[in-house]
Amino acid sequence: MDRMKYLVFAIIILCANNTTSQTIYANLPLEREILLPPQGFGIELLNSKGNSGIFNNVSNIGKINPASIYHLQNLSIGFSYQFQSSIDSAWFAGTGTSRVQNFLPQSFGAILHYDNLSFGIGFGQRYNGSVDFDPIPITTVTEPDGTGEYFYPEFENSLQSYTFSTAYQFKEIIFENSNLSFGLKYLLNRLSSYESIGNVSASASAFGSNFEIGACFEIKTNTQQIINIGISYTSGTGIRGGVEYEGTRTLIPGSVPGDSLRYQIISQPYNLSLEVPSELSFDIFFNLNKKIGLSGRINNKFWEDVSDNSNNQLELSTNTVYSFTPSTNASLGLFYTNKSYAEDYFNINAELYAFYITAGVSFRISFINLDLAVADSHLFSGDRLKQTIGKIGLGIQL
Repeated sequence: MDRMKYLVFAIIILCANNTTSQTIYANLPLEREILLPPQGFGIELLNSKGNSGIFNNVSNIGKINPASIYHLQNLSIGFSYQFQSSIDSAWFAGTGTSRVQNFLPQSFGAILHYDNLSFGIGFGQRYNGSVDFDPIPITTVTEPDGTGEYFYPEFENSLQSYTFSTAYQFKEIIFENSNLSFGLKYLLNRLSSYESIGNVSASASAFGSNFEIGACFEIKTNTQQIINIGISYTSGTGIRGGVEYEGTRTLIPGSVPGDSLRYQIISQPYNLSLEVPSELSFDIFFNLNKKIGLSGRINNKFWEDVSDNSNNQLELSTNTVYSFTPSTNASLGLFYTNKSYAEDYFNINAELYAFYITAGVSFRISFINLDLAVADSHLFSGDRLKQTIGKIGLGIQL
């Protein structure tokens, strides 16, 4: 029964408009929303300083509050790679998830200042993940327990963002030793999806765009103590693209014991869609002195606006940053997230929360900066969100 459960789940995902001679799937819609395990969203702002949206490094410029990009060093370029452990039982029907396309950078960014204006370009992977099934044995009428051969369903998805940010800083606009900046970011999002069962594969690629606006207020209480407060709003976006099939029209001959039906794809194409919710973020960063800094962040993803079966997702984080020297920093912090659904199938809501312990360190040698970060959720999290995330970044100041 387990392999049948996996098979039916896989066929429903891939063949939302497929039909058999028994017309089991004949009336399903010609457009369906893509299904994404929440683990693939990861911690987008993770870096050696923690998870702040206003105190970060240049490689994450595509995700931070656009009004805060003036904090980044002029003529800087940076990129990062991310690695994370797979989860064997991460989602519905006991399926797992893992990261795909590891050859691509997790993020890239570059910054340029001109007087009070700042400009930045960036790239980031907003989502990267797969739905992983155990090998499913191929059965026939004469060999209902399996022929000794297996097929491996594949479901891989990624969402990448190409960004352009600009910000303007008003110095001492309210009172002395205070600065106020406003920022705007344009995001071009590219969805890539690949699905395969047996002899049939389907792929889709589509684009959608949205904007982010932000403000950041800086107060210098003295030469060492600085308070930064930021708020930003990211609009939601809808992405739709046509699916292209490759391979033969037959999925899995005789895959159901005692049945020789061949599942076939109807000729009419269908569209794959993805709704990305809007987000509202609040950040604060406080320099106690030249050695110690404290940051906090509240981020809310408005899933209820784009999905009837999803609840809004609240994310909280806090970090302490310590500077050993002007060129060496380290951080320690916490990140909390909780994904839940209105219809709690398989009692999954109780297992989709996570408390990550985050840590990082950065070194600067001449014009090169090395950035290392790690986040682990194995101690205080639901079983479906226990994982380790590692990130390495390299920055150059020209």
